[in-house]
Amino acid sequence: MGTPARKGQHIMATWKIVSLFVFTMIVAVVAGVPALAVDRVVNAEGTGEYATIDDAVGACSHGDQVLLMPGTYTGVGNHDIQVEADITIKPHEFMSEVIIDCQGSELDNRRAFNVVDGSPTFRNLTIKGGYETNGGAIAIMNYTTTIIGCRFIDNQAERGGAIYADRADALNLEICLFSKNHASIEGGGVYATGNFPVSVDRATFYRNFANAGSGLFLTNQTTLDISESLILLGSGGAAVGDYYGGTQTAVECDIWGNVAGDWMWQLAPQLGVNGNIHADPLLCDPDADVPNFQLSANSPAYTFLNAMMGSDGIDFDWDVPVYGVRADGSGMFPTIQAALDTVPVPGEVVLAAGRYEGVGNTGLTFLGKNVMMRSRDLNAETTVISGSGQHDRVIWLRDGETTAATISHLTIEQGNADFSSDYPGYGGGILLTGAEVTLRGCVIQFNQGAHAAGISLNNEINDLVIEDCEIARNGDLNLYFHGNRLDVTGTLFWNYAGRSDVGIWTGDFANDVNVENCEFINFEKAVHIDHPFSSATFDFVGNTFSEGESAMTIEGADNVVLDGNTFTRRRNNGALTIVDSHVRIVSSDFDGCNRSLEGGGALNADNSWVFMERCELTSNYSEQNGGAIHAVNSNIFLNHSVFTNNQCIGTAPVSNGGAVFTTGGSLSLYRSFFDGNLGDFGAAVYCENASFYCLDAEFARNHGSGPGILNVHHGGATAEITGATFADNTVDSGSVIYVNAATVTFEESTITDNSGSAGYAQIEFNGANDLIFNQNIVAFGVGVSALYVAAIQGTVDLACNDLYGNDGGDYVGSVGVWQGVAGNISEDPYFCDPGVYLFTLQQLSPCLAANNTCGVDIGAFGYGCPQVTATPDDIMPRAFTLEGNSPNPFNPRTEIRFSLPVASQVELDIHDVSGRKVRSLLTGQVYAAGTHEISWEGKDHAGRAVPSGTYLYRVTVGERTLTGKMLLVR
Repeated sequence: MGTPARKGQHIMATWKIVSLFVFTMIVAVVAGVPALAVDRVVNAEGTGEYATIDDAVGACSHGDQVLLMPGTYTGVGNHDIQVEADITIKPHEFMSEVIIDCQGSELDNRRAFNVVDGSPTFRNLTIKGGYETNGGAIAIMNYTTTIIGCRFIDNQAERGGAIYADRADALNLEICLFSKNHASIEGGGVYATGNFPVSVDRATFYRNFANAGSGLFLTNQTTLDISESLILLGSGGAAVGDYYGGTQTAVECDIWGNVAGDWMWQLAPQLGVNGNIHADPLLCDPDADVPNFQLSANSPAYTFLNAMMGSDGIDFDWDVPVYGVRADGSGMFPTIQAALDTVPVPGEVVLAAGRYEGVGNTGLTFLGKNVMMRSRDLNAETTVISGSGQHDRVIWLRDGETTAATISHLTIEQGNADFSSDYPGYGGGILLTGAEVTLRGCVIQFNQGAHAAGISLNNEINDLVIEDCEIARNGDLNLYFHGNRLDVTGTLFWNYAGRSDVGIWTGDFANDVNVENCEFINFEKAVHIDHPFSSATFDFVGNTFSEGESAMTIEGADNVVLDGNTFTRRRNNGALTIVDSHVRIVSSDFDGCNRSLEGGGALNADNSWVFMERCELTSNYSEQNGGAIHAVNSNIFLNHSVFTNNQCIGTAPVSNGGAVFTTGGSLSLYRSFFDGNLGDFGAAVYCENASFYCLDAEFARNHGSGPGILNVHHGGATAEITGATFADNTVDSGSVIYVNAATVTFEESTITDNSGSAGYAQIEFNGANDLIFNQNIVAFGVGVSALYVAAIQGTVDLACNDLYGNDGGDYVGSVGVWQGVAGNISEDPYFCDPGVYLFTLQQLSPCLAANNTCGVDIGAFGYGCPQVTATPDDIMPRAFTLEGNSPNPFNPRTEIRFSLPVASQVELDIHDVSGRKVRSLLTGQVYAAGTHEISWEGKDHAGRAVPSGTYLYRVTVGERTLTGKMLLVR
């Protein structure tokens, strides 16, 4: 602590200071000068003490601040504001957006500020839309003006598109942006005259225009010190214009891309010294709707611990600069090719919405750069590159680009390759020679070329990737691929009459082709695979082929997989034509496909190997052999597939095989189902001069005008049939099943309720060398006998069969000798419920191993009837109810329980979660009043085990349907 004397001295000194301050305040008040600066706040809406900026500025004294609330300021009082004091005009809140929109025009001149006195400071304002003779945004006379963090956009004047300064004491610009300002004479961004210093630090001049000095123009000894700044892409005059100007000094600047010159005159010797460069600064995206003028991560205008040029800093997360183009030429570059010529790798050329055509916008090339070209809004409909039908293709890549080169969300149309001296007729839209590309979200349409109008890849070592595009109406061929790997996903190929005969054509060098989740509509031939190398693989997954002539032609291909495809409404040439190929078809649907010649509405195979698994073929049609499948000298394997309502109706003898016709080779059926097919000979299957193998297949409700809904005919081939079911089939003449083969084995099958003409049988064997017919049920034939055997050249083995209840007799004719011997019987097989095609056996059936002398099960099915439990009268249900299923989850069997108040007809269907019917368990059978349980063993109508998942069961009585949910877990 101090001494008392020092305390007294301190008090006295303090009193003197206070007295001096009070005296100064009194003097100031008397003099009429405010003692403290005043903040004057303005709202864009005009509310508050000051209705406009001009009101606030007019009330200011030296040292005051005008604070602008966020918003856009327009109208009277917010332009042509006279500044006559040392004041600061800035946003009320740091980093808030304040826009002064002058809305000037040639007939209504306006600028934001006129500096006529004082030394004002402008901070963090955006000034746009000014239009004046001199100084579109700000005009400065005589005084020092400091402008920090401001943005000048789209202002216009004769001199000084943004700023005009005449005989000022000094002009200081810091961290300012000048973009797209226009001066018809001089100084697109800034015009300065009158022997004073101009200081520019960390500024960006971007795409300004003037006949002289697109960025700045200096005259009458005005000097320029510019540092850490960018002057870019100006048009009209050189970047910096000078007429009797003073010295110009540049440090750590980048002047680049200005049409009339960059480092010119006084600045020329300074390039390469003091950190000055001449390079594309790689701005992030300056031409976007909301421009980003930051430097991208790899910009040469940024050096660590050194310079960061420009007004907006750097975005280290933005590593791909964007080069904007506009259809009217007003973008960052005047044409697409100009942007492609300049864009670095990585980089993007981004097209604003519009129609691009003419020189510089067609015949485009990437010059070997793996860059992206895309639409600004990622909408191909709004951004079109057009060849205008003239003599030029739209895009030709030929310099080693890879699939990293990308064309995204653009429409490519009206190119024409027919007049090109290079690769004439190939790639009217896009041609690839020695190059690759990825197409994403594009529309390729209305292009011309005699050989390949839309897209053509003509080099065997290159790849092509197409994602989510639309390729349509391009000459006679949309896509020709003569390369290495083709990946097409999510793409629509479509056509209308008179154009685009082919969707995709793969040439002989195609090595690896994958087409997935695409749609092909109305082509004469949607896909053609043409004799590739033997090692080539082709995968078509989840595609849809509709309308048009033929879906696919496959020639000379050894490894083709068609998985999960849908073929509908093919006319005249059918869905698939397969020649000299190996093809696997999985989980695919063929519906309403038609072939007028040769046969095979769904599939026509010649000298091929075809494996078809879990497919559905419905309502396919042919006037010649094979309503769904026609095969010549081919090996056909049908596994877990369903053939329904297919037809072959023509003129005999070429109307055989309502569903399947084969001649030569072999036909193998495994757990497949034939229902409601119609034809002449072989209403379901006609197999001629071919080996025939059938395991656990089902034939129901097929109808033939001639003999044999299954007709295995002629030749020295083998027929082996095991575990098959034939029920409720009809023929107008002859036997229901007809087999004429060298060696026949027919075992463990059920043949029942089939109808033929008098004098014939449910099944006929005629002309075999050897016949084995064991453990079969042949029952309840309508108008026919059970079995007819004739002209067997070798041995006949009939054992453990049950022939019963056939209208024309059971053991008749040559079969009579087998009755009662070798375990053959004639007894009611006691099916569980033949009315719903449930041919499992009741417990008392003589066809069960425990009930016959052979000790084996007879027929295709063993024991197993649904359990039905009736309810005693005293607890009879009062309403129709569904009581669930048990167990749930289940594997492999569950019981569905429901109750009836009165005797009723009941329907019970099983559906998957998509609504597709899997199985009908009850189809209108009458059940007594009470509670009942119906068993489902997890199989579909073809007897195939269904996969794990959720299933719905629907029980219908009268007009009421109740639904339950169950879970199958394998």
